[in-house]
Amino acid sequence: MGAYRSFVRWMGAKPWVPTVAAPVLQRVDTAMLHHGRHVTPFPTLLLTTTGRRSGTRHESPLWFLRDGAD
Repeated sequence: MGAYRSFVRWMGAKPWVPTVAAPVLQRVDTAMLHHGRHVTPFPTLLLTTTGRRSGTRHESPLWFLRDGAD
């Protein structure tokens, strides 16, 4: 897990990652939609937030894994 965490931190520090990752992840996310529901191998949480200034709703699907401590 330490190597993965180090890799994610390293990639997150690169200024080009958001520019490249955003369009790719949007396409992956759209491809995984099936009749308005996300079809994924992982449990998905749909996080809904409201913009502070605009007041518009934003929905972001988040994948998560349980750690076994229910």
